Amino acid sequence: MTIVRTPRLERDFTILPNRALRNPHMSYRARGILAYILSMPDNWRTSAETLARQGAEGRDAVRTALNELIQFGYARRTKMRNPDGTFCTELHFRDFPARVDELGTMRGKGTQP
Repeated sequence: MTIVRTPRLERDFTILPNRALRNPHMSYRARGILAYILSMPDNWRTSAETLARQGAEGRDAVRTALNELIQFGYARRTKMRNPDGTFCTELHFRDFPARVDELGTMRGKGTQP
């Protein structure tokens, strides 16, 4: 297979670390969703349902990929309580993976693996 590149873009493009896109342990689905999400502006908001409607993957497939990104440290799930007392869940994404232990728990800076 030969790669033929077009001239490099000067605007409207995304720079991603090769480490994320070449991780052989992650599915292509998870890598694609990560690339799509990281191409969006900071503080962009979406849901698994919306992501599924924007692509060819179903909601459950998107949720599986999001869980995979959490497992590999590219996303972090945070549960919060809204002012009205209801709960919401947010996912925060990273360009580089956080250190994650075998239970899927993120390790903070300076902690032992």
